[in-house]
Amino acid sequence: EQSLEEAAVRIEHLESRLQILGKQAERIEELERNLTDCGTREKELVESLDGLTEELQNIETELVKWKKIASEARPVDENDKAGRERAVATAREVLALKREVEISQGAARFHMEDARKARDSDVTLSNSWLYEPLVPTNKGLAEDHARDEDLATEGRDLLTEFLNFTTSARVYDLSNTKHGGHRRTVETPQYNYIKQRERYESVLAWRDSLVNRGNIHQDRKEEKWPKKPKGRRQEDMVKVRFTLPMAYLGQIKGAERFQAAIADTDQDPLEVERVGDFEELMGEDGTLIV
Repeated sequence: EQSLEEAAVRIEHLESRLQILGKQAERIEELERNLTDCGTREKELVESLDGLTEELQNIETELVKWKKIASEARPVDENDKAGRERAVATAREVLALKREVEISQGAARFHMEDARKARDSDVTLSNSWLYEPLVPTNKGLAEDHARDEDLATEGRDLLTEFLNFTTSARVYDLSNTKHGGHRRTVETPQYNYIKQRERYESVLAWRDSLVNRGNIHQDRKEEKWPKKPKGRRQEDMVKVRFTLPMAYLGQIKGAERFQAAIADTDQDPLEVERVGDFEELMGEDGTLIV
């Protein structure tokens, strides 16, 4: 019986060791698979590193080339007499422009100060009606003209952008395509197509936006300034409104023709200061309409 018990214990011990060995074998297989994956990943990274190294070398070569071009294209060379003369002439032009700017700024300051004195002067208070425009002005008209100029300028910019796009667009040359190996994204035909398509769509969106805003502006102008039908006789071409004190009525050239209106019921001439008796001649806002 003791021998049987010892044999059973040994069997259990061997079974437990077999289980442990099986788990270790599975772990070894998993590590081998991971090692294989790491080797593959290492190869991919090495290839990518080689491509990036080549791209970096190309960038460095291009940088050296552009530095050389920039050094050769300097406007002034220490040993270049013509370059020094051009630099001196340019400096003189800059100084002349600076002097002109200073003169313009001084003139602007003078006119601003003169305008301020004119506004604050007591002499102009009694003659302030002289500064009123003869023909009523409309601020909206100036704003519409400014908006028209802005739209026209933007239209010219759009035309320039469209012409630049049509002249710079190129068909991708597939004969220079590298087969195999690493290629930069900017060297692929897909990238070339997407960039040109993106620029084309942006130009179209700009055009549609400009046309839409132009139509909206034109509709608003037609609502504010409706066109008169052709063939209709315009009897009143212009009406001039003089806003002035009644004391200046006698100084108006041809004021004698208003004598019938400047009289009371007994046909006696009225005094100029009696403003209330000139309702036939004046409007409610105190303006003399000619």
